[in-house]
Amino acid sequence: MNVGDRHYRTIWLSDDGRSVDIIDQRWLPHDFRVEKVGTVAG
Repeated sequence: MNVGDRHYRTIWLSDDGRSVDIIDQRWLPHDFRVEKVGTVAG
């Protein structure tokens, strides 16, 4: 998915290497939000 000039995947490893970032698809197509998930529980 391209947003502006950047390509995003649905889920990817965060820069800290311990968590993942996800596109919060509940807000699409009206808003684009990225959430950090640190545990399976969210």
